[in-house]
Amino acid sequence: MSEISDVSLSDSPPSANGWSSQSVKYKGEEEIKFDAFRKFGDTHYLEFYNIQLLAGRNLLPSDTVKELIINETMMREMGIESPEKAIGQSIEMGGLLPIVGVVKDFHTRSLRKKIDPVMMANEEKNFSCVNVKIAPTKEGMQRSIDKIKQVWTKIYPDVPFNYEFLDETIQNFYRTERRTSKLANTATALAIFISCLGLFGLASFTTTQRAKEIGIRKILGATVNQLTFLLTKEFLLFVLIAFILAAPVAWYASNQWLLDYTYRTEVSTWMFVCTGIVAAVIAFITVSFQTIKAANRNPVNSLRSE
Repeated sequence: MSEISDVSLSDSPPSANGWSSQSVKYKGEEEIKFDAFRKFGDTHYLEFYNIQLLAGRNLLPSDTVKELIINETMMREMGIESPEKAIGQSIEMGGLLPIVGVVKDFHTRSLRKKIDPVMMANEEKNFSCVNVKIAPTKEGMQRSIDKIKQVWTKIYPDVPFNYEFLDETIQNFYRTERRTSKLANTATALAIFISCLGLFGLASFTTTQRAKEIGIRKILGATVNQLTFLLTKEFLLFVLIAFILAAPVAWYASNQWLLDYTYRTEVSTWMFVCTGIVAAVIAFITVSFQTIKAANRNPVNSLRSE
């Protein structure tokens, strides 16, 4: 089919919702026992998924497990220092199986989890998944999938045709994070809106209470900019105090949340600096409308009652 640019057979993609593991034994200077993930793929699996081979060779075609390729994590678990030294070593797994290659580490699960020891083998009876790369066509992706389904149904009439995209599988690892993100964004927007309403109301009340003071200052020569700064700085001071109180709590909560992830970013200082600046700008924009309006008011109107 012209729509298909590449194909490989395996038990699953490199990153998948399910996994299979097995206890293995390695006899080096001392005997080591540990669990390792199992992956079964044909001779094109590494090239198909761009998995980098660091040392050794690819697997040879086979209907039974005769040799293994391992990842860097499994190599280190065995106490071996370099990929080259791992070649030719044997793993005991219902019999001795030689290691013929070492590949660069890749993630089999979400970034919440550390990379596990992985061993890869070629065994045809475990090839339950057809990995397909579909080239872009004028007809579109769905048209190509429909054509694949027709061929599948013809060859395997009794087997349901199921498919999924690798990027969607990886996205599903982070469903909880996406829900949390949406909830946090909504709550943040609502909190900002309510805070702005409060600031706007407080600014209106303050300018009304200080109307005569503003009028006197203006008569004595105060400019609009000076009056605006005088009225705004008090609100910005409140925002600064709130930021100082909230920043340590936010830093602690963020760090505690990130501890759930083996591979994570760090909470940087610049994030809080930017947050403080944005908070100050929002506060300034919110109160400046009322303060500028009060500063531009004719002082005669506010003083003539006395």
